[in-house]
Amino acid sequence: ATIWLREHNRVCDVLKQEHPEWEDERLFQTSRLILIGETIKIVIEDYVQHLSGYHFKLKFDPELLFSQQFQYQNRIAAEFNTLYHWHPLLPDTFHIQEEEYSFKQFLYNNSILLEHGLAQFVESFTRQIAGRIAGGRNVPVAVQAVAKASIDQSREMKYQSLNEYRKRFSLKPYTSFE
Repeated sequence: ATIWLREHNRVCDVLKQEHPEWEDERLFQTSRLILIGETIKIVIEDYVQHLSGYHFKLKFDPELLFSQQFQYQNRIAAEFNTLYHWHPLLPDTFHIQEEEYSFKQFLYNNSILLEHGLAQFVESFTRQIAGRIAGGRNVPVAVQAVAKASIDQSREMKYQSLNEYRKRFSLKPYTSFE
């Protein structure tokens, strides 16, 4: 959060130099939109691309919409809100220095951070092997209730089936789970 706050302030400073006549609220909201764009670019081009295991050539280019009648909003698609959780990437256990912690031991347990220190946490997490992203049956037990709630909400909101989304993006529908 600190990094994004500093980036927001940096962008506000740049905008203020370019547009000294703008009031604070316009600077704030414009900077906010720019940071949303930066975040989307990082998520799409780096995060999703890297984790997917495929080379989708995903790009975020807001200029594609500049000549269109389009109202920019600070919103994301409901489907992305469901997707971004990435529950399968959570490892089954957490390795900090020479210690191994289960989810139950790890979650909501500040004493582990105090025992090992922030620097060691960062070091350990950069070496931690993530969970498997694809293949099914790969959500750790500790977060299965969250994943189930996400599926239930998706059904309640009447999301389309996976194959309908695949067709929408000109992908061949799956015919089996094998």
